[in-house]
Amino acid sequence: MSLRYHVGAATGSQLLDPWAHGLSVMKDVFASWSRLDITQIGSLIAIAGTLPTAWRFIHRIWSEAAAFVQRFFLASVTIPGGDPLNASVVKWVLKNRPRHHRSFTGRIDVGHVHSDRGAALKKSQQSIQYSPHWNSRWTWYDGTLIMVSRRIDDFNASLSDPRNDGMGGEELTLRCFGWSAEPLKAFIEGCRAYSEKQTQFFNLQSIIDEKSQYTDAVLHDLDALHATLREVTQKLGLSEPQPLETTGMRDAGGSPGATERQPRATNATTNNRLAPSDNHVGPSCDNSPKISPEDESHLPNVPIHSLYALTKLRALRPDSPDEHRSRIADDFIARGAISLSAAERLFCLYRDELDFYMYRVGCRYQTLDELRRKSSVLTAATLTVAALHEPAAEALYGVCSAEFRRLMEKSIDMSWMISGYAIRRASECNLHNCHSQAIEKQSQEAADGARLWYILNICDQHLATLYGRPAIVHEDSSMQGWESFLESPVSNAEDKRLASQVALLGILGSIRELFGPDKGQPIPRAYLHQIAHFNKQLDHWIGHWSGVLRDQYSGVGRFPSKGALLHFHLAKLHLYSHIFRGSSGETPIPHYFLDGTATAIAAATSTIESILTDPDVSASVVGIPSYLHCMTAFACTFSIKVSIKHGGDLIEPQRVWDLTTRLVRHFRSLPTGRWHLANLMAPGLEKMAATLKPHVQGQAMMQNGMAGCEMTSGVLEARGQPMMPVADPSLMGMEGDILFDFDMSFGLSPEFRFDPATMGIEGLQEFANVEYSTQPQA
Repeated sequence: MSLRYHVGAATGSQLLDPWAHGLSVMKDVFASWSRLDITQIGSLIAIAGTLPTAWRFIHRIWSEAAAFVQRFFLASVTIPGGDPLNASVVKWVLKNRPRHHRSFTGRIDVGHVHSDRGAALKKSQQSIQYSPHWNSRWTWYDGTLIMVSRRIDDFNASLSDPRNDGMGGEELTLRCFGWSAEPLKAFIEGCRAYSEKQTQFFNLQSIIDEKSQYTDAVLHDLDALHATLREVTQKLGLSEPQPLETTGMRDAGGSPGATERQPRATNATTNNRLAPSDNHVGPSCDNSPKISPEDESHLPNVPIHSLYALTKLRALRPDSPDEHRSRIADDFIARGAISLSAAERLFCLYRDELDFYMYRVGCRYQTLDELRRKSSVLTAATLTVAALHEPAAEALYGVCSAEFRRLMEKSIDMSWMISGYAIRRASECNLHNCHSQAIEKQSQEAADGARLWYILNICDQHLATLYGRPAIVHEDSSMQGWESFLESPVSNAEDKRLASQVALLGILGSIRELFGPDKGQPIPRAYLHQIAHFNKQLDHWIGHWSGVLRDQYSGVGRFPSKGALLHFHLAKLHLYSHIFRGSSGETPIPHYFLDGTATAIAAATSTIESILTDPDVSASVVGIPSYLHCMTAFACTFSIKVSIKHGGDLIEPQRVWDLTTRLVRHFRSLPTGRWHLANLMAPGLEKMAATLKPHVQGQAMMQNGMAGCEMTSGVLEARGQPMMPVADPSLMGMEGDILFDFDMSFGLSPEFRFDPATMGIEGLQEFANVEYSTQPQA
């Protein structure tokens, strides 16, 4: 009996019936098709022919609509295949968005990339790794709908690579609605945090497993050594060593002694790994400065002595070797010593504000993550400088500075100066030849190297000037050829500021070579000609660069031109202060040096007045290099001691007192961190200002406290001479201590380091062990 088929659902159902079988089926199919009209067959064929075209049309419309939405309504982040972030995202998605999969790629799991593949394959049995196939996943993260899609072709290719562990070998694209990619960045950070947490757990477990393999061997070796030591002590007639605690641990399964030692070990680890406590934040200061006594009538001949006299910073003298402690090498941001958000904030402060004062050379990286990948030392140094300038980052300063010290102690021999180490490394990198390469090849990379070499030489010359020692690097062709560098196409506007310093420090280097170290002897009269020559060079320098430097710079405003004038005053002070070598209050200054003394005093007072009166210079105190702070301290110390030593013949003490007290108030009004040099200099300047009133009045002030504060400059002494105004009560120390130590020529080292020990600025009584005294000359 033949079966009858009808065109329609019944026919299609029978034709597509998977259970139909046998040759009779083919016969029935041909019979049913033979009864169809030819027009019906043509219609079916025509309809079937339009289906691919319709599908392509729909697919095209869908693709264009998706592209339109993606372009105008979606934010996206693409992660290339093989990147560690890629694997982090995949792990998070597979963990938090589980789904039933039907398609997998299977292969032998030979372990991680860095394991021995050959050794792994030699094992008797290996686990099989099944990697699921998926194209896209949707997930909610912090209230944002995020789509994660990957290229399946890249996935298959990555699994063919035996070095790939099956995670993160394909390109990923993350999308979310909106114009901001911040939700995607937050999602990526969350995935990375999850992956790092999993990795830390795996590493810890691996360490525990590996350690157990060596425990028995180590204990056996300790027992053998202990037995040998016991035999030696018996033959020598000495008392036997105490039993090994590890033996008791094996016998009893634990050790009370180990439990008792745990708090100490934990504390030591905490001190090494984490930030210093509040009692160890900030640079330390000497309660009893280790100084070499000198005649107190001598003027400060080395600028760094003035800064030490004001701040008593221990970093300005050599530290003993036992002050250095080894620390565990690690990224202090990754281990949680400082949060990522705080590190980002400090990095942005340095990149967007402070780096302008370093001629845009100190920070070539635009993101903190890039900086961390390039150099952990530079990361710690950058964040330390930024924390020093942010008022709200006092606690972070101790963390960053401790990390910087730890990394430096690990990388260099601390008997070297840090500046010398940097110059040595720069020479190994051939930076001293980048000047000629930048001009000849017009290479921006070589130009950056030349700028770094200029910066290192500037720092070296600054230290040489501050400490009165020869510079490490002598003037070479790159220092002499700064004009050709400015004329090259690779030069920019910031290079003019850099070149101005190179030119100025060349003059200061010649001044140091002429006068040499201070031997306590007056300079000869024959030096007048050389002094006049250097004076003309400085006048020519300020005249030239006042016209070259622009009035306005991005990030620093008008400071470059105003800063050049500040450098000019300080250079004049450095030059003419040599006239006071070997002089004392009893010995009058030779008449042929009187003009020079007036120039030195004018330069010192002009330096202080420019900081107080010029808004651009006043605001730049937060951000300028410490060299300018130190030279400002030198200008203050120089002015005060000259006014006291020479009894007002060269400069009125009242004027110096007014300038100094105003400078103290300005320093305390600055928005800086607690350990900024401006804040550390203020207490010392207070004491220096108080020495300007008569010594007898100072003794009465110490005995009677604030009883004499009502006295004014209009009150006359018995001999009819006007008296200096009594120090402002706001300038008094915690215990009424107002005198100042003039012994400032200490044998200091030119090595700048930071110490995490603390010194409370408010606690001026910490200097109670220092005897402050002065003998003003009539």
